[in-house]
Amino acid sequence: MNKIGRLNNIVLYLKEHNGASIKELATAFNVSEMTIRRDLTLLESKHVIKLVHGAAIFNNDDSVSFGEVDYDLLNESSKQSLEKLKIGQFAASLVEPNDTIILDTGTTTEQIAHYLPTNMPLTVLCYNMNTLMAISNKPNINIIFAGGYYYKNLQLFQSPEGVKMIRRIRANKAFISASGVSQKLGVTCVEQIEVDTKQAAISSSLSKILVFDSSKLDKIGPSYFAQITDFDAIITDNNIPEDWIEFLKTTNIKLYTV
Repeated sequence: MNKIGRLNNIVLYLKEHNGASIKELATAFNVSEMTIRRDLTLLESKHVIKLVHGAAIFNNDDSVSFGEVDYDLLNESSKQSLEKLKIGQFAASLVEPNDTIILDTGTTTEQIAHYLPTNMPLTVLCYNMNTLMAISNKPNINIIFAGGYYYKNLQLFQSPEGVKMIRRIRANKAFISASGVSQKLGVTCVEQIEVDTKQAAISSSLSKILVFDSSKLDKIGPSYFAQITDFDAIITDNNIPEDWIEFLKTTNIKLYTV
């Protein structure tokens, strides 16, 4: 498991077990106690967890907010982490043998990468470090990586050449993430630099699937990239409000809740 994946799963473990000792975490994740200490120190610096006498607990302080200005993928991975895991697991179950799929930037799409089957022949196009690491050791997956300049806070590689490459690919399914989904103002993301890549992925795919946890509903990010009706399906958690369920019934979008 790569570091980002391990950090995300440490947060899940702490939420589900109401805390854990350093020794317990080291055993659970099959790493040294020194590695766990480094992981926990990083998570504590991000105000995700609290360290108390050789143990760690999840920070349930609702006042903690990372804010969009200081957006960082590691910070984002700790939010709604259980919901993202379930969304990723379900989304991966929709993949069929010999599919070519595109995995967009984000922490929810990273979970899809973790749950892709190892015994199924697939081709995966991606452009994020966290996603690449999650699939790099999976047998039977052919990887296409659209490279470019590295944006560390997003773990995104982006370039005009990379966008052109994505537009030349034809995929069965694209799993696209969002930081905001609004009935009036459409689907948005954090950084303008993401827009061309996301739009290229959408235009190159037969089936466009939007994946996000329900906290993104009625939020508006700074950078618009699509209308809700540009998507064939939405996968989110079962906390979706009733007005959204009714709204989506008026469209041709298939709604999956997990």
